[in-house]
Formats: sequence, C-alpha cells, structure tokens
Amino acid sequence: MASTWIAYNELAWTDDWLVNPAEYEDEVKVYVELIKHIATEPPRTLLHLGSGSGGYDQIFKRHFTVTGADLSLGMLHKARAAHPEIEYIEEVTCGHCG
Repeated sequence: MASTWIAYNELAWTDDWLVNPAEYEDEVKVYVELIKHIATEPPRTLLHLGSGSGGYDQIFKRHFTVTGADLSLGMLHKARAAHPEIEYIEEVTCGHCG
C-alpha cells in the first residue's frame, strides 16, 4: 500500500525547494563511515529504506551499489529521474500495520 500523504506524492516536486541535496553531504558521510566501520566485510551494496527522492543516494552511490525503497510513488518518481542507475522499489505495508 503506497503512501497517500499529499506532500510525498502530488507535492513531491517541492522537495527540491525544501532541501538542497548538497546539504546532505556531511550527514551521509557519517552514515557511510559507520556502515564501513561496523561491517565485518567491506560492504558493496546498500538497501536504502525510506529513500524518498534519493537525496542521500547521490552520496551513497559513491560507496555502494544502492537499491532504494519508499512508500511514496511521487518520491520514487523523483528518485528514479535523478538516479536512473539505481533501482527503486515501492515498499508495501501490510493492511494491519496502519
């Protein structure tokens, strides 16, 4: 079941106005270093749950082969347009989870 929240679907195009992906650089570097530090073997792939419009993936893809997943079709369309080399899939929730 896809997200029906208007901000992540019909208004997904406004994401570019709200956040400049360049602002993610420092934050994502911390995540990359943590992943590499904790991994028992050098990680090659990353499943990015809640990938949104793919802002973090600009940095993640420098280090890993990324697969993104999100509930929002609007955000997935933006992510696919920005990163055609990354596979993005629609997350599904069970009918009982709310």
